[in-house]
Amino acid sequence: MGVFRLTSIIPKGLFRKPEEVPSREHGLRVLPIDLGNLLYGINESTFLFEGQTIGLGFESPLIVPYLDALVEWFNHHGIYAIFVSDGMKAPEKGVTALNRFHEKIKSMSASQADYLSHYRGGRMDRALDHLRGAVHHGDCLPASCYEECPTLQKVLDQSRQKHRKGPARRAPAEPMCVVMGFTNVLFNVQRHLTALARRDPGRLAYIGSFTEADDILALLSLYFGAPVLSNDSDFFVHGYGRVKTMSIFQKQFRLDRSAPDGRPTFLPSATYDVPYLGGTLLTADLASYFETTATKMAWLPLIMGCDFGPPDGRVGLLLQRYPFPDGKVGQYFKKTAECYTTSEAWPVAGANFKPSWQEILRATHMRGRLLRSVLAALPEPAALEEALRRPEARLAGVRSEVDAAFRRHRAHMAALLGHLHHCSGIGTLLLKSGQFGPPAGQPLGARHIHDGVLLCLGIFSAGLAAPGGDSLPALARSLATYLTKERMVDSRSPWCIYATTPPPGFPPADLPDMARGPGPAAGQPTEAGPEPGAPRGSRAAPGGVRSPGRPAAAAAAAAATAAAMGSGLAAALPAPRAESGPGADMEPGSEALQPRCQCQKALPLLQPLIQEFFHLPLFHLGFGAVYPPEAAGDRRLFTVDTFLEGIKRGDRQKAFFLPLLPQFSHLRDITIWAPTRPARMLMYALLARGPGGQARPTNLLQVTEHHPVPTMLNGMLPAGPPSTAQVYLLEELAGETAALLRVVDRALEVDDQDAGLDRVLLAVMLLSSSVADGELGLKPDIAADRALVRRLGTLAAALPDSLALEGALAGLRMPADIQAAAMVALGPRSADDRPKLDQALGQLIAWCLGRMEAAFVGAEKVTRLLAPGGLNGWLASLAAIAAARPPGPAPPAVTIPSTQIVTSFSLMLAITCTWLDVFSVLSGRWLALRLQRRAPGDAICRASVCSAVSEHLVRIMNTISL
Repeated sequence: MGVFRLTSIIPKGLFRKPEEVPSREHGLRVLPIDLGNLLYGINESTFLFEGQTIGLGFESPLIVPYLDALVEWFNHHGIYAIFVSDGMKAPEKGVTALNRFHEKIKSMSASQADYLSHYRGGRMDRALDHLRGAVHHGDCLPASCYEECPTLQKVLDQSRQKHRKGPARRAPAEPMCVVMGFTNVLFNVQRHLTALARRDPGRLAYIGSFTEADDILALLSLYFGAPVLSNDSDFFVHGYGRVKTMSIFQKQFRLDRSAPDGRPTFLPSATYDVPYLGGTLLTADLASYFETTATKMAWLPLIMGCDFGPPDGRVGLLLQRYPFPDGKVGQYFKKTAECYTTSEAWPVAGANFKPSWQEILRATHMRGRLLRSVLAALPEPAALEEALRRPEARLAGVRSEVDAAFRRHRAHMAALLGHLHHCSGIGTLLLKSGQFGPPAGQPLGARHIHDGVLLCLGIFSAGLAAPGGDSLPALARSLATYLTKERMVDSRSPWCIYATTPPPGFPPADLPDMARGPGPAAGQPTEAGPEPGAPRGSRAAPGGVRSPGRPAAAAAAAAATAAAMGSGLAAALPAPRAESGPGADMEPGSEALQPRCQCQKALPLLQPLIQEFFHLPLFHLGFGAVYPPEAAGDRRLFTVDTFLEGIKRGDRQKAFFLPLLPQFSHLRDITIWAPTRPARMLMYALLARGPGGQARPTNLLQVTEHHPVPTMLNGMLPAGPPSTAQVYLLEELAGETAALLRVVDRALEVDDQDAGLDRVLLAVMLLSSSVADGELGLKPDIAADRALVRRLGTLAAALPDSLALEGALAGLRMPADIQAAAMVALGPRSADDRPKLDQALGQLIAWCLGRMEAAFVGAEKVTRLLAPGGLNGWLASLAAIAAARPPGPAPPAVTIPSTQIVTSFSLMLAITCTWLDVFSVLSGRWLALRLQRRAPGDAICRASVCSAVSEHLVRIMNTISL
């Protein structure tokens, strides 16, 4: 949402066209990308390529080729894309997230009912609209719609409806592919872009944020002076600006299916050389429109409301005696107080405001003229911070009435400042000062970009350690100097902190001593940043300690990096230069002169770049369950500390909103997610304890999954609410999960081509498939959950011993050939066994899928619904209830997917999504264990998990199409 209703008061003339956006003559241009918004755009857009007739998510084989083409298109235009993915949402946003999910459920239910109505009525084109995405007029362009465009008219109608008094008119149903969550698109984007970024870091970067992506995106935007690709209004408030996501979808590709190997590819179309079409709003332009400064724009979320809650009444306290001409400001803040459930008219832990606060404020709007006067009356954030630091100081830059109100309500002002920093994002006000950025007057190369990304990640981590602390500017200057002068490029891993000394110590100096780790070792040189006002990229001022000297051999090796990075863009990397300084006169080969990987002592900079996952929040839960909280010294990760603190603030409970996938049912209101419950139960059990099954104060006690019920085909309403909540009581399974995780973590530590992770993942798949339609049922009780966790513990304890495995597998009701394949996949393996292993995995995964699908349709035998003829058994079983359907026209004999095919498509996605979710949890635990038990000299920047099971699952997922 960003800032509530801000876009409604911004004139269209402020948005720039592409030729008006400043661009570099030489070198690369950085484009920070909000991955969540990009995913929504990919799902919705019908401008991805020429001749697109169906949403990309309905054709899984096209997803990876499209991503490759999109990255290459960025590269073609000299754009270095930095994709940033959301982690877990803050618990304070729980109310907002639940409200949004319920709204999506309503939209999805309406879409499914509309699809069913058109399908049964023989209206082929109307039914197909639900698979096509947003429907446009033939004369529409990606960035501007023709005035008769159906999509534009619907948006305008919805906007008018929001401002219309009286009962809301029923809006037309959205296309299903606009509302639904394509898990195949999400998982391919996260996994494939991560792999591309690690394989070719000279072309793109991928950051998996432990928190929401906005803070890191804003830092990248400000550092590189680049707008963020997003639809979120936050970025023309807190960042450098924003580019609308849909502006990059302009049919710049054409699909070619004629390759000899049968693989689809995307080739350049006539619009390939056209840059993105704009829709860009720069923060400086918006600040000028409001007649204020870029730093004062940070007040907007507190004035108008945002994802963290309604407008902050403490702003009203600060302005209560300001002589506004018509009293409307006082009336506005009086109305905003109605949004709260307590006498305190400001957010408290995200729990004291009404879920309907936006509706309460619908008729109370702060127009542009009034907003200008409010911003003019408020102080600069830095002035408020300085006045709080010095009790005798006057609040600078404001009228006497505001200063008097500040003194009168001083007890609330520190919390107000904290909320302002919280809404603004860590370090954004620091970077708005203009002290940091790429070297001026030089073409921007991949090396400069890498240094900037690492600096932003360092600022973000340090800001989490001491939000608003005095040491952040000094640490940022020191780290910037270190990265530009001390770090050399390792051709094997260009993100590596390859230097003679570790980076400046974390945490900042103003953190309490009990929370700080050791600083630099005795005798280790420290870095001094440039004096205030020094040019960007300048060396330390006289008196500062310069970088240690580098051996000539190391400098020469680093000079060859550009050729080794596998990208033409990487050729812009500057070669490191040998410098004079402390240690420069030492003998070559001495320890002080030898550069080496310092990544073990730079985890805050590297950890977001070396993650491998399909579902980032689950990866982080797995990582956070194992990584030591408040670890000492260079092992400490403040992102993890903050993440775990959020779990505690949420009472150690987490809510997940399962993707909305289209589903229809004939006999019972069982969702497509029901057969996956055993696997998801085991997945959450893998999150319930710390390393080796240890108990921790941040262990999850309960997980709640929200998902909708299907649309009923017999004309009846489902027996239950519009969405169901499945609760997993992990607290009741403490003993079982402790025993399970002791054996699981031992298996994950096996350095056998990462076979330990694969074995545990496959054990979860086999066990959950064997009970999906058995004694566990679809709604098990605690006793059944305990039995399931114990059985996984028994199976995991047997890995990879062949004799023990045979006994552990005996109770899974597998045919002899499947049990033999399980012995191959779960037992000892060697590099020469890969063909045999692949064959066994193919058998096992196919069997597991068949068992899960059979559980869903109630078949007695293994069923493959999307295989040729696989629907026959299901369709035949429906003949007996045909008379129960209300009379109506027969379905048309056209190529519109039947409701059974649509549901089977969604079921396959739900099953593969669940198993890849389990991989994400195990991958998080694996990396955390690896980082804790790393050996000296272990190049963690190149750590990578190799999973044959996940590779097979992705290949299967990418064959699922309508």
